[in-house]
Amino acid sequence: MICEVSRGDFEQPQAVAIQRKFFSYAGQDLRLDTELEADFFLQAGVAQIRGWGIEMQHGVNNFNLDREIIRKFLTLFSKATTDTLTGVEREQWAFIIDQVDYQRFCTERSPAVYVEGTLASRDRNGWRVVWHDGSEQLVATAVGQPLSLLNPGEMFCAMVKFGQNREPQKIDQLTFLVEPTKINSDLWESWTTSDS
Repeated sequence: MICEVSRGDFEQPQAVAIQRKFFSYAGQDLRLDTELEADFFLQAGVAQIRGWGIEMQHGVNNFNLDREIIRKFLTLFSKATTDTLTGVEREQWAFIIDQVDYQRFCTERSPAVYVEGTLASRDRNGWRVVWHDGSEQLVATAVGQPLSLLNPGEMFCAMVKFGQNREPQKIDQLTFLVEPTKINSDLWESWTTSDS
């Protein structure tokens, strides 16, 4: 939704606020902390998203703002992770990263992780789990359905996709454990490193 076009000379770009903070395309989501702004050049029929290097031509039916925003972000994200940004792209990335909810982006992209736990109890609100690190957490009913196979006191391992604030979003590949395996710091210390 584009709103609040400022008044001005027809030949000067008009400031336009794009009053959206959520963009979604092809299963990819991107949330912003601040709204986008654009400069609309009336004579040329072009709008440029400030700081993003995206140009929209007026009257082009197949232009999809969500797609272009996500493509731009993922392109620069990929280049930033491989340290291949050009000078202009570095400026755009610095500007864009200040607008994007980067913590949410990273959390949503993170893979499921292997965890172990013990089912402490269950009630109508969900399942109380003691994780392998000793932390205790109530897993919501909607997410914890695989835990319904367990009786209180039984140990399990599973692949768990965590969201923000370490809230489980999905539990897969639940397996019963007879005894816990060792997934603590001793295991990591036993791995060879580049120094050894």
